[in-house]
Amino acid sequence: MPPTSLMVADNPSTSLSIASILSPRQMNIRRFFLEIHEFDGSLRGASVRFKATSGIGHLLRYQNLDKLDRLNFSEAPNTKLKGNSKANVSRYSEGPLSSVENSRSVVPLRRWDPDVGDFVDEDEQNTSSTSGRVFQRQPENDDEKLDECGSFPDFENSLRPKRKIKRFQPLGIERLYGRTKPTRIYGVLNARGEVPGTDLAPVPRRYRERCEDQKGWTVKEVVAKVLELNHWDDIDAILNDWVGRYNRKNFPPLIKAITSTGALNHSVRVFNWMKNQRCYRARNDIYNSVIWLYARHQRVDRARSLFSEMQEWRCKPDVETYNALINVHGRARQWREALNLFDGMLRAEVPPSTKSYNNLINAFGSGGQWERALEMYERMKKDGIAADIATHNIVLTALKVGEQYARAIEHFEAMLKWKVKPDRFTLNIIISCFYNMGDYDEAIKLFNSMRNMRYSGCDPDLVTFTTVMQVYAACGQVENVKSVFEMLLGVGLVPNLITFNTLIGAYASLGMDSEALQSFKLVEKAGFEPDVVSYTALINAYSKSGKPDEAREVFELMKRRSRKPNIVTYNSLINAYSSSGLVTEALRLLLDMDFENIPPNVITICSLLAACGRSGQIERCQDVLKAAGERKISLNLNAYNTAMSVYMNGGMYEEAKEVYKTMQLQGFAPDSVTFSILIHGASKVGDIVEARNHFKEMLRVDVNPSVEAFSSLIHAYAQQGMVADALTTLNEMKESCCAPNIVTYTSLIQAYRNAGMPEPAVALFEEMEASGIRPDALACTTIFSVFNDCGKAEKTLQLWSKLKLSLNLNEAAYLQLIIACSIRKDWKTALEIFDSMLQAVVKPSSKLGNHLLKCIGTSGKVQQLMKVLKQLKDAGMVPDRLTYDHVISSFSRAQNWKKCIEVLSWYSSENLEPGLDAYRMVLQHLERMCLWRDYLEVYYRMLSSGRSPDFAISQAALDAMRKTGQKVEAEEFQPTVKLLRIQELNTLKKAIKASGYRT
Repeated sequence: MPPTSLMVADNPSTSLSIASILSPRQMNIRRFFLEIHEFDGSLRGASVRFKATSGIGHLLRYQNLDKLDRLNFSEAPNTKLKGNSKANVSRYSEGPLSSVENSRSVVPLRRWDPDVGDFVDEDEQNTSSTSGRVFQRQPENDDEKLDECGSFPDFENSLRPKRKIKRFQPLGIERLYGRTKPTRIYGVLNARGEVPGTDLAPVPRRYRERCEDQKGWTVKEVVAKVLELNHWDDIDAILNDWVGRYNRKNFPPLIKAITSTGALNHSVRVFNWMKNQRCYRARNDIYNSVIWLYARHQRVDRARSLFSEMQEWRCKPDVETYNALINVHGRARQWREALNLFDGMLRAEVPPSTKSYNNLINAFGSGGQWERALEMYERMKKDGIAADIATHNIVLTALKVGEQYARAIEHFEAMLKWKVKPDRFTLNIIISCFYNMGDYDEAIKLFNSMRNMRYSGCDPDLVTFTTVMQVYAACGQVENVKSVFEMLLGVGLVPNLITFNTLIGAYASLGMDSEALQSFKLVEKAGFEPDVVSYTALINAYSKSGKPDEAREVFELMKRRSRKPNIVTYNSLINAYSSSGLVTEALRLLLDMDFENIPPNVITICSLLAACGRSGQIERCQDVLKAAGERKISLNLNAYNTAMSVYMNGGMYEEAKEVYKTMQLQGFAPDSVTFSILIHGASKVGDIVEARNHFKEMLRVDVNPSVEAFSSLIHAYAQQGMVADALTTLNEMKESCCAPNIVTYTSLIQAYRNAGMPEPAVALFEEMEASGIRPDALACTTIFSVFNDCGKAEKTLQLWSKLKLSLNLNEAAYLQLIIACSIRKDWKTALEIFDSMLQAVVKPSSKLGNHLLKCIGTSGKVQQLMKVLKQLKDAGMVPDRLTYDHVISSFSRAQNWKKCIEVLSWYSSENLEPGLDAYRMVLQHLERMCLWRDYLEVYYRMLSSGRSPDFAISQAALDAMRKTGQKVEAEEFQPTVKLLRIQELNTLKKAIKASGYRT
């Protein structure tokens, strides 16, 4: 006996459609919480009573409505099948419908299949549509087990279809945008819940004949085949060969998979193909995927056009749509359009999420609107939207971009108070803020905290190590930069191009060109292609080391490798020529920049002005200033100060004052640097009155005097020997809370030295050391000379032994040290100082070499003297006449007369002529040795060189003639000797008479 009632439920429209098919179009409708459609009909020849309901996700059990007249939702079993069927049919057992036990015997029995046009059995064995594998579905509850035991077998046989249909499970679970959404996909689920492929079973009947030869690829396989082609190839042929194109529910996972790869052109081709399919229906998730892809590629116009297109297709934008659009405008720094979209989302009654606020705050931050970013963050908290760690990171980034580093650190400290756990990205931002503030110690301390795992899960990553390398590079600690680089390699991180550029820049900042070149080659070995920053850093390294030719070679290599130089590259190359004084080549680069359509900036003009100053071509500064005017480059205060400094150093004081007047006409107020240059320039020309007037003018215009201004005025007083005025200025400097620096102390020490006051100079130097100021090369030179002048050469050597390991001296300081050794006749210490000078690559002057040779020669170390002479020549010293005089004197003391005569021939190799003193030393030595023939030979050489002998030399020559048997020549030469005798006596008498001495 068939049951007296059946219930059909899926959704309102489907229930009504099924009821209309099965009934003779006569139904009674009851309205409770939902509509109940009742009618009498026939099924397989049997009369049945139908009741169709429209539940939401449930097939509801109901009591006898005639007696109870209500629905019992609490005990309704979930018997809705997960599938693509248009209706679910269940049956009731015989018995009173008011019985609870009977009412609970509802089990799923039949499912309406629109493709078959009939009910299909759910309890049959289901066959996989791809592999043909047969599997048995397990019963879900006790009612199903009751059905398996054989209840109503006759009715089941009467409803069972006469042919078997391949079964499939049509529901897959896809994770979209961080949330789990059910998505119906044709195919059979595997063990991981994925859809391996499709076949003809789920394809509608009207499509089966035309797609028998098509492929049942998975979505991943389709995407892989599409990406194997170029975006201009025939991608439609691949997609048209896919059987999944006949069902619209395959399109969302396809577009999501292809857009997740980031392939923009391929994704656009797939999306356009999809819209041309007959079964395509526009959906929000499809458009959202494509809009997010355009956001990743910063295609603002295309994203907005898709936004308009989806509205034309009657797809209402949801929160993900607005999030994508706000994000793409934020990436393009269009914060106003992002704000308009946010307001439009509120007008459309789309509730914003945390991600919405994050994207808008990020848009404000990228546009430099940190104030608006903070306002939106406060509004977010007032609206009750919980801020996550991404929100805090975006706020910190906005403050960092806006150069509000102190506010960023305050926000970070507030995060810690709110017990918000920072992540690695947060700590990287804070380290960068400390670096930009110049608080390098705090940056290193935070880095060490990350390494010591104070913040769990926040181990340093590549960005962290790169930022710390920049911190050490800013401090000039190149060794620490290299150590951090080796450290990141040790922890298994792979450096990127930014890391390599930081390493090259660290070496370049100190002019270590060989190390920078090795790092540059390491970039190529690591598989990276050097960019403009890499080449510019290497050019800067050669610029700092004074190698303009090598810098030019790197510049040409850069252009050969199709890397276009930018303004920073040209400025570095101009600086390379400027450091070597090659002003012509530097100015030629200005024309090259015009040809490459790269407009020069103020830094370019400052570099060219500095090139004019270093080359000594001060007159060409006017050409540089004229070129800046022709190119409409607005000079700033730094450029005017540079021009004045170049004119002042070149002794062109009036031209510097003209630049100063032009600067005032352009509306620039002078600062302390300007006045320091003017005071220093006035002191160089010896105009102490003008220097005082500039200092008074600085006070009149309310410019606080800097250390440089005070030091320039003290230096001006020191040059004029005005020690009292210099001390008065020093006291004023201390009263204004301006601590003296090394220049101040050096100028005062020079003032004391010029005034012949060595004791106060020494006391001032001791005061400088007590105040913690380390002397530089100029200060050491000054104090060395003070010690030597007052006869305290031992203090000079003691101070050198104290500072030699931590101070780089110049040539003048080494000269004073050699003089101190010469005073003390300490040739061993002199050689030690000379060795340290060679190691420091300091080019010796002729004066230094002469003092060194004199110190060694007076000690009788002739062999050591010849070795040092060779080293001096190799180091670049050009010998002068006094150099060889010291050599002759040394050989004369060593009784080596042959070497003395040989050294006389060395003068000609340096285009020099021996002086009378050199000949006198050789002749006196020959006279003592009684080598009269050699004496006469040297004497005649002296006469041929134009030297006039005195009476002593001539008398010795007369004696040599007599001793060698040249009596005739001696008789002829004797009157000349007598005449020289008379002349010397007359000269002596005149000198005695002029001195007032009475015999």
